[in-house]
Amino acid sequence: MGVIYLPVSLLPDLGDAVTTATASINLSALRAVILDNAGQFAYADSANPDHAYRVAGILPYAISQGTEGVAYRLGEITDAVWNWTRGSPIYLGTNGQLTQTPPTTGFLLVLAQPVSATTINLVQLSPILLGI
Repeated sequence: MGVIYLPVSLLPDLGDAVTTATASINLSALRAVILDNAGQFAYADSANPDHAYRVAGILPYAISQGTEGVAYRLGEITDAVWNWTRGSPIYLGTNGQLTQTPPTTGFLLVLAQPVSATTINLVQLSPILLGI
């Protein structure tokens, strides 16, 4: 079935829940992104402490370099190939990956909670810097 999300035009007024920007490189769906110094999307990385307070959200679909896309910080995203464990948070990993294994270096950032094996509820919490 693939990714299920609501197009931005159908979203209620969520204020800062959606970020729109241009991709600095080709970006894959279902990965977390930051806004880089040029204001473009780039992959977020939990190993880079400079990204701790720059996460713009999760891409619901892939976007090509130079193309505008959206990243979500709130709401639900469903993907049929996911197999999340309910009751365990979803963290930012390296290279924009979502993981249920907490990082041990850089910073820890909870991005979502599983609603089911295939659906996550985005809840982005404040980052915790590790090793400080």
